[in-house]
Amino acid sequence: MLILISIQMKGWIYDMMELMRASEVAKELSVSTSYAYKLIRQLDDELKEKKYLTIPGRISRKYLYERLYGAEPKEVQHDARL
Repeated sequence: MLILISIQMKGWIYDMMELMRASEVAKELSVSTSYAYKLIRQLDDELKEKKYLTIPGRISRKYLYERLYGAEPKEVQHDARL
């Protein structure tokens, strides 16, 4: 039981590290920080409608990429040809 809890906590910590701040979103998308905050607010509202908890000024990298590009982040994508 202790090992299972440890594994779950490590997964949770990893997920927390994947949250992007507005400054990171601005740099990634080459937009102003104020526009990045606006985008994050919009995405947070979508997540709230789906009953997810959100942290103001932060957004999941995975969710951001899914909404912007319709896919997972580049470093996580899997090549179907392999």
